[in-house]
Amino acid sequence: MESSQIREPKGQASDHDMNSNKTSQASEELQSNFKPELNEQLESHNQVVNALQSPEHEEEDVNETYYNFQLFLDQIQDTRCAPLIKYTRSFLRNFVTQRAIWSATEQDKLIKDFKTFIYSKYKDFKPFSDLNKTELRNAEEGMEKLLTGKLYHHLFSPLLAERAKAAGIEADKEHLDDIEKDKMFIKKVAEFKFIEPTNLDISFQNVKRVKKFTSFASIELNKMNNFKAPRDKMVCILNASKILFGLMKHSEETGADCFVPLLIYTLLSGKIENLVSNINFIERFRYSSLFRGEEAYYLSSLQAASNFILKLDKKSLTIENEKDFDTKYEQNIENVKQDQLQKEKLLKETKQEESSNMLDDVSNMVMNKLNEFFIQDEPQKEKKKEVHHKSNSKNEDGEVASMIKQLEAKEHQETVETLTSMFPDLDVEIIEDVCIAKKHRIGPCVDVLLTLSN
Repeated sequence: MESSQIREPKGQASDHDMNSNKTSQASEELQSNFKPELNEQLESHNQVVNALQSPEHEEEDVNETYYNFQLFLDQIQDTRCAPLIKYTRSFLRNFVTQRAIWSATEQDKLIKDFKTFIYSKYKDFKPFSDLNKTELRNAEEGMEKLLTGKLYHHLFSPLLAERAKAAGIEADKEHLDDIEKDKMFIKKVAEFKFIEPTNLDISFQNVKRVKKFTSFASIELNKMNNFKAPRDKMVCILNASKILFGLMKHSEETGADCFVPLLIYTLLSGKIENLVSNINFIERFRYSSLFRGEEAYYLSSLQAASNFILKLDKKSLTIENEKDFDTKYEQNIENVKQDQLQKEKLLKETKQEESSNMLDDVSNMVMNKLNEFFIQDEPQKEKKKEVHHKSNSKNEDGEVASMIKQLEAKEHQETVETLTSMFPDLDVEIIEDVCIAKKHRIGPCVDVLLTLSN
């Protein structure tokens, strides 16, 4: 179970949703008995309740996508679906042994064909043959996550290029093109990071809010580099996009004419590594039937924004004062040159640093369990080690569960801190209430908090 599961819960009913009517009624009855200064707190509480009770928020919770990777791991280890394990193990082994480097096009076809094949086999083996539509989708998501997690160093362009270089092999043109565009993107961002929203025809009155929200959206996008599954990377894009759409909604600005410029400004205001490689990774390895409508729209919008920046020049911008713009441009170029050596040094140290965090530990433990599971070729070996593995499995499961709880608490606290920075005029208690009610999903939380702040 990785962080994205925690960030996008499984759509269970919230106690807040069931009790909100009672809470609102009780607040009104008690309000007359409180002192004036406490009445203000009750009024704020009722505002939170009203915002959370709006039809659009209820509909959003109902439509929330169910996802449980741990459930899939339990299902795939069921002895009744042993042939599925053999198919998957054979595919993984052949993928990494038959050729040192596959081209991006070949990888796309191989993995897509295998997913089509293995998904069609679900109907033939329990427990998958007994699943309903929602549960079956979860099983398909789980298999995609398993495949891309096991093969990530063979699929993700920057890591594949490192492997190829270490082996004295040249990577294919498509993967090298990803890396070249990543470098060009970073170069363009540095060249034009000084521009203002008005240069992109963003006409919001509250420019300070625009800069704050786009900054946080860029942080969400950069989190794509923390995950290995296309879905998990896609969740980062969804979170960033919902932050921007929340800003648009409460600024009375709508449509792609406004969203894409905001997305471009978000990319220019952040330091997003491997953007093109991440976009292409999602496009290549996200199974088409698993794409929801909004996901496809957000991904294509992000691709359009990145392509705009790759070709960005002065003629692409709206400039009112040419002289002033040229002066800022030259100053920025000089600053970039002066900082280049220092930035390269810091980047090299960051890449060489073998940092270990809780998310890495959880991911590694899950993948180690899968490794043990997949390398067992003979039933006899499995039987001999069965008791030993059961004992170790219980200990590991308990440790993983404990680490997941700690990770969840840490991420929830980070979400509250992020939203507190975004909405400094709102009480922390109100922000915490909204986070609990919206299950700490940053997009829905932003939408509610914008309603309250207005």
